[in-house]
Amino acid sequence: MFIQMKKTLLFLILLTASSLFAQEKKYYGIKELTELLNIEVQNEINYVRQNPHKYHIIIEKSGRLDPLRYEVTPNGTWFIRERSEYFVARVTTHEGISAYQEASNFLLKQKEMKPYKYDKGLKLEAKKQCEYIQEIGILTHARPHGNGLDYVQNLKGNGLKMVGEVLAKLENKITPGRYSENEIKDSIQDIAQEIVLGWIVDDGILDRGHRKGLFHELHNYFGAYCLITVKGTVICAVEFSTLPMEH
Repeated sequence: MFIQMKKTLLFLILLTASSLFAQEKKYYGIKELTELLNIEVQNEINYVRQNPHKYHIIIEKSGRLDPLRYEVTPNGTWFIRERSEYFVARVTTHEGISAYQEASNFLLKQKEMKPYKYDKGLKLEAKKQCEYIQEIGILTHARPHGNGLDYVQNLKGNGLKMVGEVLAKLENKITPGRYSENEIKDSIQDIAQEIVLGWIVDDGILDRGHRKGLFHELHNYFGAYCLITVKGTVICAVEFSTLPMEH
């Protein structure tokens, strides 16, 4: 009898805890998810500039330095995540493990840098580019009607007009729904880290242009925007400049 009462009590406790957990979840729409991801991507960019060796640890823990995680298929080289807690389960790679080894060595040697300063004008430029990419369905640095980087003409100061742009597109990452605080925090951080790590590794880009944008010594200002579609696709752009834009 006593054992049965204990089992009943334990069941009630678990049921109550489960109910409380369900009640803690709240609905996150496109607007809320976008705002959270925009902030997180900017945070991750500045984090890796100030702590490059920490992203080496992410590469290592994710298993991307383990040759046993890679499999060559007729369609190219694939990275298999297996039981890793990081990122998506399967990632295509053009260079294979060598890209991650090279990125890891870079991060270990890279000196800490000052964080970027946020610029609202650059974020608006990033937003426009994300919307244009969504409209035409192609990841591109081009602008509508063949225009170049519009904001170049709007930079203030001494004529030094260094600018840069990095882009990313990830399929089926996150959709509107009900999430607990921990679930949404972990999901948003995972997506942001996957985006930033992709720019650092720059797999298949021989000059590592995206990485140079993140760690450029003459880039002082930045603005990031990540658009999320109803199907969960993430389109992200970051604009960099030496000088702030005029508002």
